[in-house]
Amino acid sequence: MKVTLRERLKGNSISLYLDYYHKGKRKNEFLRLYLNPDPKTKAEKDVNKKTRELAETIRAQRQIEMQNGTFGFHDIEKLKGSFTAYLLKLSEDRNTSDGNYGNWDSMIKHFKTFAPYDVSFQDLDRKLVENFRTYLDSKAESKSKKKLSQNSKYSYFNKFKAALKQAVKDGIIKTNPGEGVDTFPATLTTQYRKTQEMRYGENPHQKAALYGKFTEYFQQLHGKELSYNNILDLTAATNLIV
Repeated sequence: MKVTLRERLKGNSISLYLDYYHKGKRKNEFLRLYLNPDPKTKAEKDVNKKTRELAETIRAQRQIEMQNGTFGFHDIEKLKGSFTAYLLKLSEDRNTSDGNYGNWDSMIKHFKTFAPYDVSFQDLDRKLVENFRTYLDSKAESKSKKKLSQNSKYSYFNKFKAALKQAVKDGIIKTNPGEGVDTFPATLTTQYRKTQEMRYGENPHQKAALYGKFTEYFQQLHGKELSYNNILDLTAATNLIV
């Protein structure tokens, strides 16, 4: 049995793949690693070198696994299987409640929008996982065309990570590409521009200022400068009618 690292020109880059040969049979595993076919700068050459080293590390690991019988042609065929179809199967298996199934179903719909092609197991890597998380966080929309709530983002991405863990348990992939990828940041930092100074804060001796887009929606026609309590009263009144 032999595992050889080979190259194939694909578009404007060189794709690296493994060629498995055993007892007259040959299989290929594409690594989703690419080389610059015409590196000119030192940085470009260094990137090519590191990419080759990574590919060679994978090749050596596969060779050991083949020799130990822990990886074979059957594993290669499993990697070519559809991860998208696997998600659908998992959602059906977890149809224990409307809420649980609904979250799985919504996650899959968002994943199909994010990747409108049939994603195979060998397409799974950390970059894909991180890109899907970014999609949920910044681009995905609900049925009402609004951005997803934080709870929805958290739930859908956790379902996606659960599917990756299950794929490892089922022996389809060796390692979990979602391992170490945070669901979403533990803290969020936002910035608002100061609109105006308040007459006083919650109490007369306290200072206060107004931030955000308040003045884009409300206009003061007359009277004294607004205080913190005036803003609270206006917010409470607005909540009664919206």
